[in-house]
Amino acid sequence: TKAQLIKMAPVMLEFERRHLTWRWIFTGQHRETIADLQRDFGLRAPDYQLYEGKDITRVGQMFWWSLRTLWIFWRRRKALLPDAKHSIVVVHGDTISTVIGALAGRLAGCRVAHIESGLTSQKITQPFPEELQRRIVFRLANIFFCPGEWAMQNITKRRGEKINTIDNTLIDSLAIIRSSLNNHPPTEPYVLVNFHRFENLRDQRRMHWIVEHIEEASHRRRV
Repeated sequence: TKAQLIKMAPVMLEFERRHLTWRWIFTGQHRETIADLQRDFGLRAPDYQLYEGKDITRVGQMFWWSLRTLWIFWRRRKALLPDAKHSIVVVHGDTISTVIGALAGRLAGCRVAHIESGLTSQKITQPFPEELQRRIVFRLANIFFCPGEWAMQNITKRRGEKINTIDNTLIDSLAIIRSSLNNHPPTEPYVLVNFHRFENLRDQRRMHWIVEHIEEASHRRRV
């Protein structure tokens, strides 16, 4: 997804910097909006794209798209992962693309690494289906990259290797984009705000809390 590519871009660029052998297998869920992000981060094009249609934006589309994408992956698994036993499938976050990647990786005989792991509300319906998808990936993953001690504590009972990355990769993404703005610096200090999680948008009280704090910050900095 768009959000996942923003958070995975620093990892992908680090693969390049270290000259590691890696492949970008793109599900195609948000194909129409990925090109801009590729350009912004200087990423190469996907090595494989599993879906060629329009962006998936509705739940009904998601179900059939998921089954089709997983089937395509399974049919092409030898080409996508020619050395499965010595490969690691890296997935990010809590979307249906995360589940597809983790499941396909395990079915192909790979280890699965989960970035931004350990985040949970402890309530299966908050948010839904993201919380369910997190729990599925927790069961499929072998390596857990957790953004902080709290996330680490949430997966203490899970088997596998656990690494505390301290922070979220979004910080690295911001640093990359910030460095690209050196030729066009802002004229004044500013604050960048982004909130899109369903649990924020669906909860009126939480939404008001967020907007109030943004408004308060706007008195001190341009938002």
